[in-house]
Amino acid sequence: MIAADRNKQSGLTLVELMVSMAVGVMLITGIIQLMANNKQQYIFQSELARMQENGRYALTVIREELQMAGVAGCSATSQINNLLDSSAANYSDTLFNLNQAVGGWEYRPGSVDKTAPTNSYTLTNVVSSAPADWENGDTPSIALDSALNNKVLKGTDVFFVKRTEPALDLTITTATTFAVNAGTTFSVSADVDLGQLVVLSDCSGTDLFRNCNVDPLALSTVKRIGCVDAPNNDTSLLWGHAYEVLQGGEDATIAPVTIHGFYIGLGQDNQPTLYRKRYSQGAPSNAEPLVEGIESMQVLYGVDTDADLVPNQYVTAAGLSGGAADNVVSVRVSLLLRSIQEIEEVDNTDSLLMAETTINSGSDRYLRKAVSTTVQLRNRGI
Repeated sequence: MIAADRNKQSGLTLVELMVSMAVGVMLITGIIQLMANNKQQYIFQSELARMQENGRYALTVIREELQMAGVAGCSATSQINNLLDSSAANYSDTLFNLNQAVGGWEYRPGSVDKTAPTNSYTLTNVVSSAPADWENGDTPSIALDSALNNKVLKGTDVFFVKRTEPALDLTITTATTFAVNAGTTFSVSADVDLGQLVVLSDCSGTDLFRNCNVDPLALSTVKRIGCVDAPNNDTSLLWGHAYEVLQGGEDATIAPVTIHGFYIGLGQDNQPTLYRKRYSQGAPSNAEPLVEGIESMQVLYGVDTDADLVPNQYVTAAGLSGGAADNVVSVRVSLLLRSIQEIEEVDNTDSLLMAETTINSGSDRYLRKAVSTTVQLRNRGI
């Protein structure tokens, strides 16, 4: 019995221990690798879903704005008489001419690095300090509005949408008619902000001017004279026609004007972000960040050249000259979406086509996707 007990195994040999450890290491390595792969896949899917949601929201906001472009009451199909001082340094038809429901600036810094159709551009996460790098359809072309200097990413377009808000009634007690050279002060049915751009309108025509009322106790009074900030009204100009205000009838109204500019800038943590800036009071307001992860925007305008309300050609903002801006009936907007994190396993050198422009991603590990929409201007087209 004693001899038998001595032959019993009382531990592991070194070889067995090493084999066990090797198997354990392989199992742990496999589990860690599986967890890492799952985490990477989770991050990839999360970033992709976030990109898609950002793109969907950005295009929805842009579509809704463009669908309202050109709203100007019952006289929207006629020329709007512009009473602003077009000689002011900060005036541009792209910003303030309501006959051009949409417009903007095309990135064209010179003979290279343009973003027009057939051109190629390599992305850079740098804002421009050179407004002359952008061109619009004014004759001669006017550099990018100074309020956007050092705010817009190089290689991206800027566009504006103009429309009126619901009309305010003129408050009167008896029937009133005023001639083309009269009527510089009006009482309206609601408050209007100082400096607000407004239109006086009936179904015969529309006049655009700026509210110069500076009396904080009389916000429901609109004045055409006395503005202290540019763009001022050109008081030498007359109303486009005589207006009639009828109690309870077909009468003239005043409506606030909304002007929104869209551009790509740098947001939190230097993330490329879609911004919206308001110009409804002439001077621009603070920009509103809408969606982060939007790296580039390319815009083309559908111009009707034969008066059948169908676009015959698509041009850049720089091509909206010689009356073309008045005949835009659709807009094509392309956005380049970018992941917030670098998640690709190798450097990304892909090229994407946006509005007929080749956009090169450079060399980084961000995930990218191009989306686009073409919007018919309901108040101008088909």
